[in-house]
Amino acid sequence: MDFEQMLSKLNEIADKLEDKNTSLEESFQLFDDGLKISSQCAEILKEYSERYEQLKEQWSALQGRVNQDE
Repeated sequence: MDFEQMLSKLNEIADKLEDKNTSLEESFQLFDDGLKISSQCAEILKEYSERYEQLKEQWSALQGRVNQDE
């Protein structure tokens, strides 16, 4: 599942948890599934954040070299 699919699944889980007809047992399973998916999403966001910081550093270094050449 990609990030967008996981977010969609989390929304589905939230909707089911808000449904008064969802049994207690199913609610616990949905909650557990939601925790697992949200953990995966957090890991993906962490990876993207780290990659963004790397790219930002590379850009700054490149800009510094361009400014020195002028």
